[in-house]
Amino acid sequence: MPKRKSVDFGLEGIPPGLLASRSPRERTEVKRFDATPAEKQPRKKTPSSKEKRAADAEGRLEEGTPMERCGAVLDLMELRPDAYWFADPVPVDLVPDYLEIIDEPSDYSTVRHRLISGDYGEEDVVAFAADVRRIFTNAVKYNWKPDHDCHKAARSCLRAFEHYFGRSRGLDSGTLLDESAAAGPSSTGKKE
Repeated sequence: MPKRKSVDFGLEGIPPGLLASRSPRERTEVKRFDATPAEKQPRKKTPSSKEKRAADAEGRLEEGTPMERCGAVLDLMELRPDAYWFADPVPVDLVPDYLEIIDEPSDYSTVRHRLISGDYGEEDVVAFAADVRRIFTNAVKYNWKPDHDCHKAARSCLRAFEHYFGRSRGLDSGTLLDESAAAGPSSTGKKE
């Protein structure tokens, strides 16, 4: 094997002290990143678009015309996680016996269309409430088994609707109804 030739890098004329400090083998002190800062700053949680829409609808519950308040109630109902059951009309091609059991079908999109088109008039909140309640009574009627997911969602949504609708009407309903209150009067036979 041939001997290596020494290579001249042209380092003549450079002061020897400077060469010693630039040696590739010389260790330099490196600042390390400290992964545990002394004071952790809590991350600010930015609200999602769904949370923003819910906050906006909550604010509109108590201001505006009666029909604008109804729109806010419907917005809040559509933002619920179980809203998919009631968002669109039941497809009768997939559920052929639906119209045999349910006389007046209703859903959020139909109520929204009636609200936007002015079918409820300027202040007919009673008709609006009847249509929304019909959504849930239809679901309970068709899905009559209490352990069915749609039945459970309908009962839960009805309680939430009554809460939001009461707030939009100026009633102080601070909490949602519980199961026993939604079931009706007590069975003790006593008048309260």
